[in-house]
Amino acid sequence: MKPYVYQNVGDWTWFGGRMVQALIEYGFAKEAYDELSPMLDRALSHQGFYEWYDVQTGEPKGSGDFRGEAGVLYDAITLLRNWARQQK
Repeated sequence: MKPYVYQNVGDWTWFGGRMVQALIEYGFAKEAYDELSPMLDRALSHQGFYEWYDVQTGEPKGSGDFRGEAGVLYDAITLLRNWARQQK
């Protein structure tokens, strides 16, 4: 497989979203927010939930309604919201 294509250095939000969830669960909410924000911005700017992104161009690749990305972003947002509610 060529470099920077698909699983050879593609940017996979469904995986990054899981890392964000772990950050929240281990008490790193600020870091989680910092890492989650560009993922949300990207989904909004491309108006879809894509399977992966080209790390050189930022171009979305694969399905534009990939439920894996949508699900982990939803879960990460929910965890951050719950964390914020507990800080009151």
